[in-house]
Amino acid sequence: MELWKKVCIYVSVYVILREFRPIDPFIIKYLTLLPEKYTVKIIKEEVYPAGSYVSVLFVVIVFLVTDYLQYKPIIILNGLSGIMSYSLLLGSPTISFLKSGQIFLMLFRAAEVAYYTYMFANIRNKDQYQIASSIVRTSVLVGKCSCGIIAQVLISYNIVSYLYLLYLTILGMILTTIWSLIMPPVKLSLYFYKVKEPVLDVFVDDNEKIIRTKINESSNMNLDKNNINVCKIKYSL
Repeated sequence: MELWKKVCIYVSVYVILREFRPIDPFIIKYLTLLPEKYTVKIIKEEVYPAGSYVSVLFVVIVFLVTDYLQYKPIIILNGLSGIMSYSLLLGSPTISFLKSGQIFLMLFRAAEVAYYTYMFANIRNKDQYQIASSIVRTSVLVGKCSCGIIAQVLISYNIVSYLYLLYLTILGMILTTIWSLIMPPVKLSLYFYKVKEPVLDVFVDDNEKIIRTKINESSNMNLDKNNINVCKIKYSL
């Protein structure tokens, strides 16, 4: 199987697991049914703003460090932040716990960029970017659609309570983290660790009428740095 297809499979499975969050459509309903009896007004005015304040900060930080860390650590962090975000909703969470959950949720959303850049860094042929992006985007929609249908069926037919939807969400985040550990690391990145283009140096010696070209191959290629191809072309005027 071609490398870009393997990468698409890895990323597609990851995003499907990542989008399995059946509690999301019913999160406010779940919070209002907690023993603390939180109202919709309290949730919107005290809990949600905590995440809004840090979301821009997380987006900037993740954008700056994702390529330097070569993607996989951020992908793993994405799953771990999802586990923390939803785990803080268990039991009888206080307002502080709910705010902390929102902060982790913003980190979870900001790290979304990691799996796209991970995919692009593993695909060498830029002509395959479009089809790979289409496959991953389709996987995202499949994950969201299937998750929404499952959640709605479970609640509509009183199969489980909202609490069990939260358990299923945490399970989805755990599986996401496990799968992110299985995904192969990236050896080269788009910016910090990218493949250098071959450098062409031309030297002309007027006395001997010699033109010498020296091609320095990238150190990231599977070639010895000291191996230099030297071509000498003698000509007469």
